[in-house]
Amino acid sequence: MEIYGVQREEIGAYDGTTFLIDAKGVLQQRDEIDLDDDEAAEDYFSRKGNAKSIEAVFADDSGYTWSYTTDIPHACFDILEDGENYCRGIVIDTADLKVTNSNESELTERLAIAEKQIKAFEENHRVLVDILEGNSVAMPAAWIEWKNGKGAESAMEWIENTLDGPDLIPDETDENYNDAQKYFDAHSPKYGT
Repeated sequence: MEIYGVQREEIGAYDGTTFLIDAKGVLQQRDEIDLDDDEAAEDYFSRKGNAKSIEAVFADDSGYTWSYTTDIPHACFDILEDGENYCRGIVIDTADLKVTNSNESELTERLAIAEKQIKAFEENHRVLVDILEGNSVAMPAAWIEWKNGKGAESAMEWIENTLDGPDLIPDETDENYNDAQKYFDAHSPKYGT
């Protein structure tokens, strides 16, 4: 397969192939990239997201030995061989391959949303780690206080302080507030249901 225009390129397309193209030209086939060549790999992966595909189709039922399919706006022309249809070629405008400002702004907007989601996840993760680590230390400390310190009332201060920080003290309006087992059953995770 031959490409002429801004770039001159020949691509092996025995029995059909699909290739990627962007405003800079045809991207090297992924299986041909030396992934140990950082510059070549970085070039490929940085361009791949905005590249468009063109499929070279061999001997389908279109009446041509070769034809092309793509979502890129294009015009078609026929190449004849001995007066017979041989190839239905396409002409594209490289302007249709450029990343537009609308694409850039959409990507920028999506990136901003993703960054907010990451920050929210990191904050939730930090809170959960604080709760887990706090409980893992406060419960044994409360037990020690009960056994070796000032007794059960003082031990409950450890537990209350641990629950108060992340706002986990039970709400007095909860219907199960006065029954510890019912409260536990109502609020514990239901795995496998």
